[in-house]
Amino acid sequence: MGIFSRAKRADTEELEEVDFLVVGRSNYPAVKLSPGNVFHASIRPEPKNKFDPNAIAVYVGNNQAGYLSAKSAAHHAGRFKRSMEVPAVVATGRRGELELYVTLMVPLLKD
Repeated sequence: MGIFSRAKRADTEELEEVDFLVVGRSNYPAVKLSPGNVFHASIRPEPKNKFDPNAIAVYVGNNQAGYLSAKSAAHHAGRFKRSMEVPAVVATGRRGELELYVTLMVPLLKD
């Protein structure tokens, strides 16, 4: 998406933007999606979530839109300890369904 691009933090950790698919959308019908919409969403860690203490919820306005996948949340659990606004985009998936993605800055993967 190119909203953040690459960046370097003061501690010299190189970061890159990664788009994460928001999962569990069917459980949260209050958020209406339109193809191509670009907007801000918020991510909210849920350390007291009884099913997954690494859970990271995604909200659009005051409505929950879903979660980062369990694998993504576990991998980045230490990085996102507080709520924050992040870029989001709606895209059409492979089967024609609308998908919501959020863009997060994460450490650059080295080869």
